[in-house]
Amino acid sequence: MLILVFSFDRNRFPSVPWGGFSLAWHQAIWTDSLVVDAFGIVLIATGTAIISTVLGFVAAYVDYRYRFRGQGVFVGLIAMPPAVPATILGMAMLAFLSRIGFSGRIDTIIACHVAVATSFSMAIIRLRLSEIGSELEQAAWKLGASRFRAIVSVVLPFCRQSLIASFFLAAAISFDEFMSWRRPPESSCG
Repeated sequence: MLILVFSFDRNRFPSVPWGGFSLAWHQAIWTDSLVVDAFGIVLIATGTAIISTVLGFVAAYVDYRYRFRGQGVFVGLIAMPPAVPATILGMAMLAFLSRIGFSGRIDTIIACHVAVATSFSMAIIRLRLSEIGSELEQAAWKLGASRFRAIVSVVLPFCRQSLIASFFLAAAISFDEFMSWRRPPESSCG
């Protein structure tokens, strides 16, 4: 509580008597480049986690529910990014994005992180889907639920823990893979 009170103090260091009310220290936070960069990292990790979890669920559900020609190739393509060394994958993405003029943008960083994290999300969610009985979804259909309603009312609640785990794992992968999107400061040495 004292830290909160002294954060509004005009004095630089906590002291008694109180130096008066000021928002200067709160305003200084928003001009600090490290704090702004930290919020950018959180934004990127959150975007990556949301998109990877959604795509991972869709891919896992398609793999679980349907049988189709090329299913092995489908699963293999999704599982490939973690199998490629991060340095090679990162350099390939950077070369491609630089060539088309999209390198260093937040949306492209999120897209690259999603490409890596989605396979982990799919794996976690697919493991959970393997535990659901096919009769649960079929019972919902027989009771008049549409396929979409059955997914929302039966499958998603069943997968809740794996969706949460997928979200946090994708965010952690994004944090781990993150390199600053800002250019490093110019060196003043000669």
